[in-house]
Formats: sequence, structure tokens, C-alpha cells
Amino acid sequence: MGQKKTGGAELANDDANTERIAVPRELLIDYLKVFDALERATHAHRQYYHSEASRLSQALMKQPFPERRLVSPAQVQLIIDLSERGQGTIGELATRLKVTPSAISLLVDRMETHGIVERVRSTQDRRVVQVRLTDVATQISASMLRVARAQMEEFLESTPSDEREPFLRNLARFVKTIERVEDCIPSAPFTGPEVT
Repeated sequence: MGQKKTGGAELANDDANTERIAVPRELLIDYLKVFDALERATHAHRQYYHSEASRLSQALMKQPFPERRLVSPAQVQLIIDLSERGQGTIGELATRLKVTPSAISLLVDRMETHGIVERVRSTQDRRVVQVRLTDVATQISASMLRVARAQMEEFLESTPSDEREPFLRNLARFVKTIERVEDCIPSAPFTGPEVT
């Protein structure tokens, strides 16, 4: 099998038409460390946001925030969108979040049950129903966004301006790559060394 170097990594020629990058062992170890650190940081974020939401919910509504398993990333995304861009119809929210109206409708139903969002009729056209955050959810969202902004400010201050955009672009590409974990599973069954 022939090999050629490119950008510090080796391309392994399996056949004339296909080239694979041979990942250096050190880079693979660093990847696994970073991946583990990202997973822990994401978990810590979710725990913090949920505990903060629960604390504010207890203080403002005298009732606990929904269980952690009921607060999904999609709900957090909708909360942030409503907080930053204001209320909208189911169709408008679906367009903003790039999902189907039926998916948004189900999401809103669940969140409405827990007092996070509410449906209100438009004052201009009573046939139009808008979705907005409840007062409590607005305060919870403001608290979460303060933390996110502080973290982003710290990142921007510590990162040279010419490195910020490429880093975020590459991070987004990295996330897309690791989300497609099923694509990396070989179709042939594993054939390891025989155990004697």
C-alpha cells in the first residue's frame, strides 16, 4: 500500500481511487481527550442551567422547574430564540429554528404544560396565535444568557481576532463530523485476533 504525506498527516492509498488520511497516534489521543473534555463541559453546562432554572422557578413560581429529563436541547433553543427574537406563530418559529411546524407544535405543547411558554391571541388579528415566554421563563432565560455572554466575552478577549472566526467555523465542522458517528461504523463485522 503506497503512502504520501500531506500537511503533516499521511494519506494511505487503499486502491487507486480512494485515499484515506492516516491519523497520527498523538493526534488521535488529543482528539479523544478533547472530546471527553467537551462532553464533561457540556454536561456541566446543562446541570448549571437546569439548577439555575430550578432555583429561579422555585423563587418566582413556588414550584420546581421540570425534571432535567424533560428539558431538552430543543427546548433550550426555543427559549433562547423567543428571548432574543420575540414571540412568533408556530409557522414563524418553525422557519426560525429550521424544523417542521408539527415538531414546533409538539415542543410548544410540552413547554406550555410546564409553564415555560404560553399561547396568546394577536391583538391585531384574533385568528393569529402567538407563542411567547412566560414571565418566569423570561427571567430564567435572561439569567442563562448572562452566563453565556460572559463566557463568550472571555473567549473573545483571550482569542486573537484573526483566530475567532476560523475556530468557530472549524468547531461547527467538528460537531457535524462527530454527530455522524453511524457513518464511521464499518459495515463488515469486526474480525479481531483469535482468542486462544
